[in-house]
Amino acid sequence: MHASPVVFSVLMSLAPPAAALAGLLVLGQALTHIQWLAMVLVVLACGGSGSGAPGAVRAGGWSPTRPSAH
Repeated sequence: MHASPVVFSVLMSLAPPAAALAGLLVLGQALTHIQWLAMVLVVLACGGSGSGAPGAVRAGGWSPTRPSAH
């Protein structure tokens, strides 16, 4: 399976919030208000990063409609 750089970066950005929730649910570790806020902001940013116009050139110059230079 091949994921685009945009999809990969969004999934990698969601790893820390997922780990924090696992720590809360599995280990009973408490999060501070600042940590909850940071987690919500990261998730919102990840959701907003995928909501651009289809075919728009994203950061790094990658476009799903343009072949890669590699």
